[in-house]
Amino acid sequence: MRRASLLLLYMLLVALAGATAAAEQPVQGAEIERSFETDDPYQVLFLIAMEETRRGNYDSSIRLLRSLMRSVPTNRIRLELARALFLDRQYPEAQQLFLSIYRDPAVPLNVRENVKLYLDESDAVLGQLKFSIALVSDSNPRGFTDARKVTVAGQTLYVVPPGDNDTVFGVKYGLEASRALTDDAFVTAYVNTKFEDYSGSEFDRLVADGGLVFAPKAHPKFRTRFGYEQGFYGGSRLYGFPHASLIFIPKPYRQFRLRSEIQYGRLNVVDADYLDADQ
Repeated sequence: MRRASLLLLYMLLVALAGATAAAEQPVQGAEIERSFETDDPYQVLFLIAMEETRRGNYDSSIRLLRSLMRSVPTNRIRLELARALFLDRQYPEAQQLFLSIYRDPAVPLNVRENVKLYLDESDAVLGQLKFSIALVSDSNPRGFTDARKVTVAGQTLYVVPPGDNDTVFGVKYGLEASRALTDDAFVTAYVNTKFEDYSGSEFDRLVADGGLVFAPKAHPKFRTRFGYEQGFYGGSRLYGFPHASLIFIPKPYRQFRLRSEIQYGRLNVVDADYLDADQ
């Protein structure tokens, strides 16, 4: 009896939302097999919407939550609607809803931190350009060994460090940019660079990494990345590093993010083939 009542309420709300097509043919996976200990019809419908989101039936969940928003426009319903839109990769509308929640001073801090993760992900898809700047110093700019004696062929040799290997100070600039190349964000391009500018140009360093990230909608917990990283020192190219990664994010949108990545790459060092290696 309870299951029949829940299904009746669900179909009634779909009809009120104007979902004529959905009323004519059942929504796939719409049958709810869980029982809910509540007599509040809005709460029941909210729980049904959450179940639809969990099952990946985002169209159904979005219709339910939109209807609830018209009757009880709370931040909780707005948040879950934004999340369903986000998971359905309707990023522009989802981002607007997340921003309205994030800017609401009545929203608890931990919720705003969760929302910030969604906003960061949305920015990465819709397009982002982030700059950073920091003061840096290096007490061993040439990366010279601190040993003063080495043994070669049984002979002890004394090492004299370069006279200019003193502490240097500089400014570190960072740039992160990304943008989706497809409407459903299946393919996203990215570029990350870091440049350390020291008083002596012979110590300047640049690392640049760019490539593509593939995020299939059918497997939202997995991503693959293909990129190419290059390093420069004092204006000269040091190495190239083509790489590929498989990324797994079991719970991608929580206050604390867990990310596992397996990466393979081939390090190619300029003018030092003996340092080349698979990593």
